[in-house]
Amino acid sequence: MKLGLAEFPDESYVSFGISKGSVFLRSDKTLKEIVNDLRNTLHNVERGSKNLKVPSKLLFKILAGSKKKIRLEYLKRICRFLVKKGFKKYRLQNLEASVYSISLCHGKEIRPFLIKDGRIIRKIPFSFDSPEGIVCLTFPYGDGYISKDRSGYVEVGYTNAERELHDHIINCMKEVFGDVAYGMKKIKGGWNIYFTGVVGRIYLLLGYKFGDKVEQNPSLIPLLKNLRKKKSIGAFISQMADDEGSFNPRTGIFYITMASGKKLSDNEDTILEQYRNVKYENYIPQILKDVRRILKRVEIKTNFRKPCPYYDRTKKCRKLVWHLTISGVKNLLLLRTIVDLKRTPLRLRFESYCEKWFNILKTLEQIENEKGYFTINDLAIKLRLPSRATISFIVALLKSDMLKTIEKGKRASLNGRIRYEQSKFQLRLPKEIKSHLANRML
Repeated sequence: MKLGLAEFPDESYVSFGISKGSVFLRSDKTLKEIVNDLRNTLHNVERGSKNLKVPSKLLFKILAGSKKKIRLEYLKRICRFLVKKGFKKYRLQNLEASVYSISLCHGKEIRPFLIKDGRIIRKIPFSFDSPEGIVCLTFPYGDGYISKDRSGYVEVGYTNAERELHDHIINCMKEVFGDVAYGMKKIKGGWNIYFTGVVGRIYLLLGYKFGDKVEQNPSLIPLLKNLRKKKSIGAFISQMADDEGSFNPRTGIFYITMASGKKLSDNEDTILEQYRNVKYENYIPQILKDVRRILKRVEIKTNFRKPCPYYDRTKKCRKLVWHLTISGVKNLLLLRTIVDLKRTPLRLRFESYCEKWFNILKTLEQIENEKGYFTINDLAIKLRLPSRATISFIVALLKSDMLKTIEKGKRASLNGRIRYEQSKFQLRLPKEIKSHLANRML
């Protein structure tokens, strides 16, 4: 999705600029051209005020050339009027390259451009199709928030203990919006970053709601719900995992955890009894349900674990903590092929676990290329491990449907001695894991 000048909040203010070499400077040249053409076109200010639906006093100030920036609501009306009069250059999409800043009446601004290697990279229209754009859309559902105060000021922010995650969010916001104003402060147990108010207005336009996620129990906005590309899904899951994820290498289970989406009036025993009676879905956060649907599109199977009740002392209410779990070798390796985790402890644990399995699969692939099949003993010899130790690897791969048995083992008696012939297997890998293994071998 792309968000152009025509879709920006009406209450925002726009100023224009001009490029000089490798820099982009604030300039009222474009606005003066608009004012001059408007002045030459209008024959009567009072009548023009009614036609444009711009207050006459404000229109006098605009025509006098005293404005350095203009409210977007009025700019849209003036441009539509001039386009009807034949000034095609004032179509809003034609003005986007000249925009220097977007802001609210009071507050810091977005400068929708970046200067890299002596080049001016313009960001309007704002695009959310890239992985960075998906991260910007995702973080409010994790450790981010959207709040609104009594004055109507909407703040988009992010709270987390890891500075590297804050840096990642800031970089992604800059990739989408350009030079966006933000603030950072130290809080108890972590850091908080917050972006200029016009960003909050843009997020409301995209369909976000302000307020407590636990109380409101929101679903994902349609832009995220309808993700289909693997890169986009990977960026979405990566951000959710960085904010709400954990991994236990001993059990091989990846968790995405969120608090319940309802205020619970029942006592804990009743709630857990409802879980046993399969009435628990009313309490599962909608965000986790949406995450599960998105993972299903990349053939990653998930489960909901029985919730854990706890008492929130801050808000003085009982809640349930829900775990969306990803387990099984196949599901975890498929997850590894699409995610790019930024939280270092989580990334190291998860990548180390997956690396072990990729090495095993690579070894099995080599044996299969040599013999056409492999047995438990073949793997044990290659890995220099006892056969008993490698049985668990084969069993785990069979459970994940990553092996096919081409010949079952036999038990026979020869000259009074019991002899065993081991089962013969071949790999049955998803194309994503095959591709990952091929890239590792290059």
